[in-house]
Amino acid sequence: MNNKSTHKIRSKPLIAALAVLLVAALSFGAYALVNLLSPAQVAREMGHDALAEVFENGDGVLIEKSVASQGYIFTLHGMATGENLLAFYEEVEDSKSILVLSVRREDGKPMNFFNPETVISDTYFAYCVVFDGYQPWQVSSRTIGGSGGQLFEKDGVLYVLLDCSNFEIFADRNPAFAVWNMAEVGMAPGADVFQMREDGSIVWADDMQAARAMFTLPLDASKADPAKVAQILEELENPQADGADGYEIAFGGEFVPDDSDILSRKRKLEKYEENGDSPMVWSEVMPEG
Repeated sequence: MNNKSTHKIRSKPLIAALAVLLVAALSFGAYALVNLLSPAQVAREMGHDALAEVFENGDGVLIEKSVASQGYIFTLHGMATGENLLAFYEEVEDSKSILVLSVRREDGKPMNFFNPETVISDTYFAYCVVFDGYQPWQVSSRTIGGSGGQLFEKDGVLYVLLDCSNFEIFADRNPAFAVWNMAEVGMAPGADVFQMREDGSIVWADDMQAARAMFTLPLDASKADPAKVAQILEELENPQADGADGYEIAFGGEFVPDDSDILSRKRKLEKYEENGDSPMVWSEVMPEG
């Protein structure tokens, strides 16, 4: 056995691996070392054991991608869609999608979402799944059935479990999950937040300066259902269609906030534990278990 030759062969990948780790450390900074909860752990923290099993059994998709923006780090941990959620939802015909997100401060300070002293706009974020070829304020997860979910803070990190109508039917439209701080632009996915390029792709508006992140969702394009999409578009043409998050949506129009606008609530939260670990529910769409 030639030890010298063996040493040379093994040293190259070792050096390469160390170089990759060094570059990663320099590129992502200290936040790469934070131990974040997995999608299954987030579900269990909120009391949804059945949903945790969806991820533990491999029926959910682990994503674990992060984007740093304006002092915040957004991480999309995973998602589960369509038939994979049947074990979680009792109503088979009510096909849904679940997204698991976390938000933390880049400087390591706690989010303090549940602290009444915290300025609302500093820790409130809006969420939306957008599709190529459609203006987000016309067709998005906010208009095709609404969205809701739960959130809680643990070890200074804000975890969000989002529930919305199944966006898998738009799988051939490059679905992307967008999250942004609503301090400057509000929660509506309007023209001050998004723009559609000539090729139909959805990107951030040129003047958009708020903390933000957009994640392309790993969906199988063969899951697209053009017939069901056409049905939804026909329903959206009704100007009285009810939208999500306290907005009445007129197809081709603007979002008009009503009295339930989250910014007008002045953080009217229920009682919560001092450590901020109690889940907060903003919509009654999450099933038990």
